[in-house]
Amino acid sequence: MIEPEIEPVKGKSNHCEQLNKIGDNLYASQEQEMLLKASLFRGNSALHAWQEWKKSINIEDEIDNGSFRLLPLLFQNLRAYKVSDPLMERLKGVYRQTWYKNQKLFHDTGKILKQLHKTGVNTLIMKGGALSILTYQDLGVRPMADVDVMVPFSQIILATNTLKQLGWEPNIYPESLETLKYRISLQYKNQSGEEFDLHWFPYIEFNREFSEDIWDHSVQVKLGNEKTAALSETDCLIHVIIHGTLWNPEPPIRWIADAMSILNTPGLHLDWERFIIIIKNNRISLQIGNALRYLKSTYHAGIPDTVIETISRIPVSMVERISYKYSLRNPNTLTNRLGYIPILYLDFIRFNRHSQLLWSTIKFPKYLQYIYNMDKLSDVFSYLAAALYRKIKKTIKSEILKKIA
Repeated sequence: MIEPEIEPVKGKSNHCEQLNKIGDNLYASQEQEMLLKASLFRGNSALHAWQEWKKSINIEDEIDNGSFRLLPLLFQNLRAYKVSDPLMERLKGVYRQTWYKNQKLFHDTGKILKQLHKTGVNTLIMKGGALSILTYQDLGVRPMADVDVMVPFSQIILATNTLKQLGWEPNIYPESLETLKYRISLQYKNQSGEEFDLHWFPYIEFNREFSEDIWDHSVQVKLGNEKTAALSETDCLIHVIIHGTLWNPEPPIRWIADAMSILNTPGLHLDWERFIIIIKNNRISLQIGNALRYLKSTYHAGIPDTVIETISRIPVSMVERISYKYSLRNPNTLTNRLGYIPILYLDFIRFNRHSQLLWSTIKFPKYLQYIYNMDKLSDVFSYLAAALYRKIKKTIKSEILKKIA
């Protein structure tokens, strides 16, 4: 790999500043960029970034959780250059702990997959589970809380029944597939408090009309002692970006390392033509385009210019613009002013971005009927009227109190 030349960072690049104005803590800070470069770059560029990062932080009490999750990857990269530093033992300990936890996680998840396969459920792993096998190829460098598993939509009930027999309870029990049409996953817990996420679509923006495509292009891997499918390299990159470039209370910089691991792994085949088709079908060109430009400008990602140019020319609908703009913001800033209804509306248009904005708005009450488990559609309008009345009353009272004060 060519060593990119980097200079000591005096501040964020204009591109990074522009993106962070849009998405709060979505893109890496100056210190986080140094850590990422020390973890991802090669040779003198990595060693220089390592020295710059050490100067900027106190690893004992100033490191955020998003950065802490990168320490195993940092150790792996520095170890290759036989770095001698007192902090290396600390990094080695974090790496070993991650390796142990992931070994256990893969072993336990493999047993669950085996039981699902016995009952005829097809499985596909995503995110950290897939990346640990396909790109990182080392269970010590990518921390995971769980392994995200996807099954076909038609097999959700069968999968849930199998998991219940194994002692896993879902947060919502799916009585029929109809009750799950506005969701993409369920979370399960066992008596030990462990979690297991079951997906049937990879992300909320995913166009359901192309569900078979993601399975048709999946690759076969082995998790623990069990064979299963995994997202293809192309689908992995899209999924990593979509999942990582949304507002998150914890700095979501893990997505940058994940994306670069895909782009930098020798022998992986990224189908850029299909990549662009997927973006068009799912109407995610704004989100993906911004992320690719950031990866290329900041981390010298090997992304063809023609790909970025083609994505920039994809027409962007009003629904996509609204959906993307507000998905980057802290939801509390909206709920504090307008209550929870706007959040539900934004979730709905993200889910339904393949329709026109007017049509999405017309169908929104039906979505609320599902969310609030109401018997009749008229109950939704009664609820909205009551909520609006309470909001107006609260606003008037607040203004009166201000005048009195």
